[in-house]
Amino acid sequence: KENFNNIPDLELNPIRSKIVRAFFDNRNLRKGPSGLADEINFEDFLTIMSYFRPIDTTMDEEQVQLCRKEKLRFLFHMYDSDSDGRITLEEYRNIWQGIDIETKMHVRFLNMETIALCH
Repeated sequence: KENFNNIPDLELNPIRSKIVRAFFDNRNLRKGPSGLADEINFEDFLTIMSYFRPIDTTMDEEQVQLCRKEKLRFLFHMYDSDSDGRITLEEYRNIWQGIDIETKMHVRFLNMETIALCH
């Protein structure tokens, strides 16, 4: 996990801890309903990176819908910190606590519109 903290592009990202945590979340790794892995292997890394890839334009509508759902679930898991299947007001507040308004306006990690549309 400490290796992820040394990635220059993540160093100043205001949600860096959420991003790093997402790589070790068993739900995203498809290894269980909760918990964090201590380490990930290459296959796990590829699983997480697959959430960031663009949608293949040759996919049929059913595949596109499935992809959208997987990407949105990944995003949801980033904010459901206690793995209870809900984002509470407290969890939401924790996300934004300590982030100044200018930074909040410029957060560009995971453009939600792009993820939702999968294009």
